[in-house]
Amino acid sequence: MISGLPEVDLADLRNNTEYEGYNRQSPIIAWFWDILETFDQRMKALLLQFVTGTSRVPPEGFEGLKGINGLTRFSIHKDFNSGHLPKAHTCFNQLDLPDYP
Repeated sequence: MISGLPEVDLADLRNNTEYEGYNRQSPIIAWFWDILETFDQRMKALLLQFVTGTSRVPPEGFEGLKGINGLTRFSIHKDFNSGHLPKAHTCFNQLDLPDYP
């Protein structure tokens, strides 16, 4: 193993994701997870790299995900401007996801 696990386990990611402005039951979040279920491993790794800066999962799983200040969970924050594209803050493992209509 070079530096982490090669496969993205969506159940583990979902269980270790925090939300700001959304919650697990928000329609946009359900849509997000439904779309990720259709991704192959390469696409999941690309999303992970976009949000965290690395395409590999920590050896201990997503509970071991680190950011600039140590352990930092994967998080999805609400971007209130639906005209924006999703954006990421890799130092904080944060995805800003617009609330698309």
